[in-house]
Amino acid sequence: MNRLLLFCASFVITLSLQAITIKDAYTRHMETEQFQRVSEFFTGDENSGSAAILRSQESERNGLYFHLQLSEKLGDSAAKSTFVLEVINSEALKPAEYTFTAEGSSLAKKKRIVLGLTGADWPDPELKAMAWRVRLLSGDTEIASWKSFLWEMP
Repeated sequence: MNRLLLFCASFVITLSLQAITIKDAYTRHMETEQFQRVSEFFTGDENSGSAAILRSQESERNGLYFHLQLSEKLGDSAAKSTFVLEVINSEALKPAEYTFTAEGSSLAKKKRIVLGLTGADWPDPELKAMAWRVRLLSGDTEIASWKSFLWEMP
C-alpha cells in the first residue's frame, strides 16, 4: 500500500512539473557590486529581488550568470528539483558540468532563476561561454531544458 501511495504521489508531482518550461535564457557576466542593494547595506543579507540565485561557489558573487525565465513557479516540487548546467568555454573543447540543487522555500515562489558560475568556476571575466545547455530535473526525469544555438553544432 505504501509503495502504491508513493508511486501515485511521485506521478502527480511529475505531471505538475511537466507543465514547466524555460521560456527564455541568456548569459551575463556580473560583479559583486551588481548584486548589492540598499537593504543589504542595512541588514547584511543579500536581497535577490524577484529572482532565485544559485551559485556554484556560494561565498563568491563575481562570475558568469545564466538567467532563466520559467513559465511557472516550481512550487512545492522545488525541493526535489535540480538544475544541471553544461558549458563549453572559449578555452575548453569539452563541456564542464555543474549541478545546482534547488533548496529553500524562496525558490518555490520564483519564476526567474539565476545560475551563477562563480569564484574558481569562472575566474576570468574575459572567458566566454561558447555553447551551453541547462536542464531542469526532477529525480532522473528531465522536466525542461534550454540550449544555446551552438550546443547542437558538431
